[in-house]
Amino acid sequence: MVRKFRSFEEADAADVADYARMTPQERLQIFFALHRHYHADKYPPNAPEPRLERVLRITKLEQG
Repeated sequence: MVRKFRSFEEADAADVADYARMTPQERLQIFFALHRHYHADKYPPNAPEPRLERVLRITKLEQG
């Protein structure tokens, strides 16, 4: 759907109204579709999900 607005404020208000009319399930479906689209470019379909990198720091404490 394409809509034309006279200002950014009018467009923002229309977005808020659209999301207010959606059910939580519909909002989650949009979120997961965007998430899949974002990750499809970065990771092949059969690749494992990316994980957080483990970081270990060793620091020496002052004795005193």
